[in-house]
Amino acid sequence: MSLQPVTYIKAGETPANWFDLSVIDNETGKDVRFVVEADTKAGWVRRTAIGRDGRFLRAAGDVVTERINGDFSIVNPGVPGCPVEMQPAPGPRRFPTTRVFFDRQDGATLAGPGGETPVAGQLATILMALCGKPERHITEWMDLAECLWPDPDDMPDCWCEMLRVQVCRLRKALESINSEITIVTHWGAVSAPPVVSMPTTTTTTAN
Repeated sequence: MSLQPVTYIKAGETPANWFDLSVIDNETGKDVRFVVEADTKAGWVRRTAIGRDGRFLRAAGDVVTERINGDFSIVNPGVPGCPVEMQPAPGPRRFPTTRVFFDRQDGATLAGPGGETPVAGQLATILMALCGKPERHITEWMDLAECLWPDPDDMPDCWCEMLRVQVCRLRKALESINSEITIVTHWGAVSAPPVVSMPTTTTTTAN
């Protein structure tokens, strides 16, 4: 949530603290009474019209309103400064196909038809390695490991298990945003864990 100056009000709609606010005519310094809508940026106020007898004017049974142009301010009597209202934070980004945003210091954000989700740096690296090849391709298990640990000296002893966990996390992240990318694991004759492939259908192999 964020705080935004109140420059537009409309009776019964916005903002939530409507009844705490007043509209001031900056030229005269007086309150504008019976306001039903005001836009201080555009410089106008719409208020209920009053007849000479002090009653609300009506036409065909409906109350008549009039628009006044000028320099106006929306204030909260007794509270210094311009009033503010709570604005909801932007909703999750949605796209017809999967997008990757490198907008996080510790990773990236995946966005798709079902919204968005943060992913760690290694997950983004695996996804980029898979996206760099044609659809329905097969990526060797060791190829992915070399993407995460280019220097063999940095590769942990349990790299196979760690890579399997990361692939599982990436698969869940893609499913959470209803991504069109599917990672499928294909087990080979070797006892080592399989690997992955990418868009539309992705595959993995242990060979």
